[in-house]
Amino acid sequence: IEFTNRLLTFVLVVVALATFLLVVRLRQTRPALFWIALSVGLGIPVQAIIGGVSVLVRLNPYVVGLHFVVSAVIVALCSIFVVLLFSRTAEGRPSRGVMWVAALTVFLQVVTVLFGVITTGSGPHAGDALAPRNGLSSELLQHLHSYPAYGALAFVAILAICARLQRRRFLFRVTLVLIAVNALQVALGITQSRLGLPVGLVAAHMFLACCVVALTFATLASFRARH
Repeated sequence: IEFTNRLLTFVLVVVALATFLLVVRLRQTRPALFWIALSVGLGIPVQAIIGGVSVLVRLNPYVVGLHFVVSAVIVALCSIFVVLLFSRTAEGRPSRGVMWVAALTVFLQVVTVLFGVITTGSGPHAGDALAPRNGLSSELLQHLHSYPAYGALAFVAILAICARLQRRRFLFRVTLVLIAVNALQVALGITQSRLGLPVGLVAAHMFLACCVVALTFATLASFRARH
């Protein structure tokens, strides 16, 4: 797995470099794309360094958790980049109410992911059999992880209703997908907990967490996009 991860890092470097070179000429007309591409390009070597440190500290759960968080940040930036890249015209600034709902949604999603990282660090899949755990209560963390997830799901539903009422078509479509992914993520989290955290379900849960991050930040980017 580690070897495959390293190979994919080189692929990401090539893609990030190619993307950056393509948007350099757009620096004046579309500066957001330039700075996002630059940030992603710089984030990949930072990830490589954190990955190396995690091996040196024998998969310390906090370092491994940081590794995942930085990955999530890169995913969020890439999601924003794609939405902005393929946007045609702005739909206009959303109402203050929609902005507040969106902000609370993002906050709850971020809190959910962070608690999920800490929860994973306390469980059996924080690393190999010899890797240290963070020593925190997995049962307590599972509850702290689930509460903001339920709140995020509720606020995404509210955001979808607001998008529908204000005829923000792309935002409405993204939030519908996000509702489905969030609901699946909640169901998967409950299932894996009751089944004793089988590794396959935990891996799927982490994959869906990245999907949630991508879709959540796509909703923010959609405030400037019309599809």
